Amino acid sequence: MAALRQALCALIWVLATIPLTTLAATYSANVRWQPSSDPTVAGYRVYERTASGSYGAPQQAGMPTPAADGTMSVAASSLAVRTDYVFAVTAYTASGTESGLSNEMPIGYAQVAPLMDSDGDGLTDAAEDVNLNRIVDPGETDPNNPDTDGDGVRDGQDKCQGTAPGTAVNASGCSCAQITCNNGNACDGVETCTAGVCHAGTPLNCNDGNACTTDSCNASTGCVHTPISGCTACTTASQCNDGNPCTTDTCTAGHCSSTAVTNGTTCGDGNTCNGLETCQSGTCKAGTPLNCDDGNACTTDSCNASTGCVHTAITGCTACTTSSQCNDGNPCTSDTCTAGHCQSTAVANGTACSDGNVCNGAETCQSGACTAGTALKCDDGNACTTDTCNAST
Repeated sequence: MAALRQALCALIWVLATIPLTTLAATYSANVRWQPSSDPTVAGYRVYERTASGSYGAPQQAGMPTPAADGTMSVAASSLAVRTDYVFAVTAYTASGTESGLSNEMPIGYAQVAPLMDSDGDGLTDAAEDVNLNRIVDPGETDPNNPDTDGDGVRDGQDKCQGTAPGTAVNASGCSCAQITCNNGNACDGVETCTAGVCHAGTPLNCNDGNACTTDSCNASTGCVHTPISGCTACTTASQCNDGNPCTTDTCTAGHCSSTAVTNGTTCGDGNTCNGLETCQSGTCKAGTPLNCDDGNACTTDSCNASTGCVHTAITGCTACTTSSQCNDGNPCTSDTCTAGHCQSTAVANGTACSDGNVCNGAETCQSGACTAGTALKCDDGNACTTDTCNAST
């Protein structure tokens, strides 16, 4: 009998054996123990109780064939997934003597839930009852209901729990209220949702009909119309006059085009002074500038852009070719023709000159002017004569 007591501490483990079906509310477990060394042992009994209950009638295990490691085991079947159990083993002799209970070995919901899928929805019970409190808490699904929210999609495939009853959903159990269809790309249009399925919108047409913009689409902001530098939009050629006489301006494909006219075509820049302009490679080029020198030293020569050459007379200037053309009738100047115009230079002071009047004495030149001398004294001292002076005699 003392040897039988060895069985009291010989229970090694209870190993849950999951049934082959994916939908099961019960399971079997292998109760394994180390057999007694007492040769009088005729067999073993396995006792089972719930965690809060008492042991009932034992399962007659008999004398199972030992495994390679020497242990014995027997299957305990029809165990409820949500119930916690305790097992113990006794040994008995042929005479009916039975040992006391071995050490107790528990097995229960916490060990079995990670291995079981009670409702066959593709999720283990532990994945649905995360805190293993046997209550369906907010955010959890029901391990005993394959479609917790009743949307027609099993919990294992349902990505959107809590769908309102009767709401149309997609294959993942999501309704339009539970997903976002906006892909963040404004260019492919406004996305819509039907029964939880997103549908692409109509792509934006960014063609603004303006030949002078480059049309593109920004995913964040939508259509972008970038002006083309130097381009002018038009509908008729009259809108394309660029003010350049050396180009032919047309409206082509909605924008202005300017083509250079034939080189040598006359043009005008509004300036007569730079000569006759002609077109060269689309640009009005100046001709030979006017030569406004009239060869007259007594004119100031200039050019007016509108009228051409202007010759302005110099006050007091006399044009000449020889000095004989420069006699100014003044005996007190020396007259010469220099650089095409007359120049008069005063003769030396004191040079004799005559103003044709002998009465005012002998004249002399002073600073280029003929100056009178001492007037004649014609008083003859005879009271019986009238004394006068004749300018000539």
